[in-house]
Amino acid sequence: WVGAPWVTNELWRAARALAPALGQTADQLLRHGADHAILCGSGGAIAGLWSDRDRAVVAAGQIESVLALVCPGAPRADGDPDR
Repeated sequence: WVGAPWVTNELWRAARALAPALGQTADQLLRHGADHAILCGSGGAIAGLWSDRDRAVVAAGQIESVLALVCPGAPRADGDPDR
């Protein structure tokens, strides 16, 4: 999914303009190593996407003022379920 064209949301620009805190949250996720920060749905949540589970776990422990959960991703083509 890294670099995939579907990692986008057409409402992102408008949502950021209406609620600058969304952009601040996305910036915080990116500063903590997320490969992408995406707007979910119509703006109720921001998700950080990490290509490496270990980096995601570390970031989840460091991010303040954000509910941080690490969820398993789909298995990779190389069969490694933990990355």
